[in-house]
Amino acid sequence: MDRVSLGRVIRRHREARGWTLRDLGERAGLSHAFIGAIEVARPAANPTIRALGDIFDALGVTAEVRVHDPTEAAVIAVLDAAPERRLLLLAALTALASLPMDELDLEADMLARRAARAASSRQAADG
Repeated sequence: MDRVSLGRVIRRHREARGWTLRDLGERAGLSHAFIGAIEVARPAANPTIRALGDIFDALGVTAEVRVHDPTEAAVIAVLDAAPERRLLLLAALTALASLPMDELDLEADMLARRAARAASSRQAADG
């Protein structure tokens, strides 16, 4: 989910509850200015996954509503098919969760490129 979409989701849920930015900030333990910056996708607003979790927890939004990524089912299938990788991937995700969004974006792009190269190499070897 891109930053603009993320901000819209947060604002939609906040406004649906009739809350101000201050109300959500108090419930999430974050500054209302920071939440406002996230809602309008200001480049300087780099929330960690933990901060986003605090916001969504305060809003009472479930994980299913938070993520609308078509690759989610594929990731779950990989984890289910290879349980020995589950702990390794969860440890990596935990480490990534503490990064600000701009750093997380860079790491995610790098990992996606490496995975694509590895898959391409496997296909070439199999083909």
